[in-house]
Amino acid sequence: MATRGIGALIDIEKTILVRSRAKHWWEVAMTGVEKPHRFVDRRLAVSYAKMWAAANRPSTVRVMTPDDQLEREWNFL
Repeated sequence: MATRGIGALIDIEKTILVRSRAKHWWEVAMTGVEKPHRFVDRRLAVSYAKMWAAANRPSTVRVMTPDDQLEREWNFL
């Protein structure tokens, strides 16, 4: 019975957000993870987020605009 509960947690979709912070860096954060990762280049941040999502399926990567609107999204099932 406990195994079924753990399996249900594994299948929860994770959301990884990529956001511009200040003028000089980008932040990559996964829901439920306390500390975000910082990058100086947008391409590096998005690439890292996609690799993180691929390794933690099912996941969604969302690139957000500076005013927190959705700019782009990828789903990893």
